[in-house]
Amino acid sequence: MVKDKKVETSLNGIKKESQHQIKEFATLEFRRSYVGHENLSERQLKELYNSNPTLLIESTTEMVSNLNRAGLMDKQGLVISKFENKKVKKSFLDKENKLEINFDYYPDHNSEIKIVVKDHAKKIYKTIELSVSYLIGVILKDIDGDNLKEILIVKVGYVVNGDNFDLQILKYQ
Repeated sequence: MVKDKKVETSLNGIKKESQHQIKEFATLEFRRSYVGHENLSERQLKELYNSNPTLLIESTTEMVSNLNRAGLMDKQGLVISKFENKKVKKSFLDKENKLEINFDYYPDHNSEIKIVVKDHAKKIYKTIELSVSYLIGVILKDIDGDNLKEILIVKVGYVVNGDNFDLQILKYQ
């Protein structure tokens, strides 16, 4: 059972209650480089444009291992096909269907994603700014095995001879 409030102890030892939040759990950056693309054949160009972007900083962290195990990464590459055109509107974060999550975004405008989690009678709000990025997709998946799905958002933006992809992972805590 999920509780609305949890007790935390501050530095001075006084107990205080805190509300659940949607927090950024991790952000991983990937890149698909187009350097030298002018010398590629049409078939090679197509392969390049359809290739998975590579993690900018090689990592063997637990997060990368979890994403590989979940099939969202292939070694150091982000499996874009798992995110493309997947844009959740309404779902649940838990198996008991008590934590309802709703998304509000407009792909044509792509300025922000509004997220609302309904935990019993309470609502928790979070807005994700897309700025100059384009939204690839939003999925829900429990990647850390705690029985609550994480919110995975993939955005892309073009930067000097390549596309930079951000995988932003949010967690309801």
